[in-house]
Amino acid sequence: MKPVLPFLALCLLAVPAALACRYSVRDTGFVDLGADPYRLILNLAPDAPPTLRTDFEQSAAAVLLDANVAFSTTPAAPGTPSRLVLRSPDQREHGLAGAPQTALPTSRSSIVELLERAVASPARTQLHDDLLRAYAVLVLVEGQDNAANRRARQTLDESIAAITRLLPEMPKPVDVPPRILSIPASSIAAEAVLVWGLGMNPQPTPDPRVAVVFGRGRRVGEPLEGGLITRTVLQDRLAIIGQDCECDLDRSSLQGPVIPARWDTTRQQTAAKALGFDPENPLIRAEISRIVIKGPVKPGAGRTTSGAFDALALGYSEEPIEENLSPDTGASEEPSTPETEPVTTTQSSSSPTASPTPDRSPSGVLALWFTLSGSGLVAALAGVWLWNRSRKDRS
Repeated sequence: MKPVLPFLALCLLAVPAALACRYSVRDTGFVDLGADPYRLILNLAPDAPPTLRTDFEQSAAAVLLDANVAFSTTPAAPGTPSRLVLRSPDQREHGLAGAPQTALPTSRSSIVELLERAVASPARTQLHDDLLRAYAVLVLVEGQDNAANRRARQTLDESIAAITRLLPEMPKPVDVPPRILSIPASSIAAEAVLVWGLGMNPQPTPDPRVAVVFGRGRRVGEPLEGGLITRTVLQDRLAIIGQDCECDLDRSSLQGPVIPARWDTTRQQTAAKALGFDPENPLIRAEISRIVIKGPVKPGAGRTTSGAFDALALGYSEEPIEENLSPDTGASEEPSTPETEPVTTTQSSSSPTASPTPDRSPSGVLALWFTLSGSGLVAALAGVWLWNRSRKDRS
């Protein structure tokens, strides 16, 4: 029975591993945490056509399906024309049609086209496609200053190069490194809802702006503009995304706003296959919601994004930390995107070739089952060994 002892030791070592956290911050970004939806509000004037409300309600029921946007109607103030407004959970508003914008459409096809603008656009489609595969996406909203755009783009490339070297060391490695989604100043009008949904003014500005996004479109931290776009801040935010979701993080890192968009069944199934668990499973949603809401044990004890990259780099031994933080490393050779160029998404030249993300443990219930089974097996084998030993002693 001597060979049993090493096996027992191996089983005992496997039990703590089964109790480890099963989710990263990136994983939580694919889970609906029950946040309030965006509100698409139709303010109807008293003189509006009687059928307008019915046409909007019926069209919204189809267009807004699978979207984090809810439709409602309210009477407009006296003397105010009808208008359609998109309101965020934090009560910001963005006008889609009506005064002072264009007049509300009256035909059913035009109404559907207008409602589609609230939940879909080329950039949002590309963003979701990238987020399903990549570690994260840096959304670069270009400004009117081309030199500032080039500086921002170089900073983004350097940040991606730095975090890419650390991806294999993270608790839940992702094969595809962060990508860049560029929105030229000339495309801001067409992508106004996305820009506004990222917390930015949906108007062109002299300086570029950047938002770090992960999961199904969840933002990390506030948007950065101009001189605030630095490697230090971007690297810290990117490092947070790869952390264990049950470590001592400030839970606000896990609860950033999600862009207004449609997340249909196809994307949900793709996410479940890539993650190794179904983010729409009620048990998983409840577990991750508990983790996010729980927060650090002591108030104010949670680690913020500041210094997250340095903490992660301390465990990385391939090259010195000083080299990772040097402003001269990781610079991309790719030229900046011209102002007239359409929305584009790119991957840093230093990034490895994309490959499928490995499957992960599906749920807390499954891990607990393995833990209890392993403990039971250890106890059974120990009992067999002791019984055989006592029998030999008696003989």
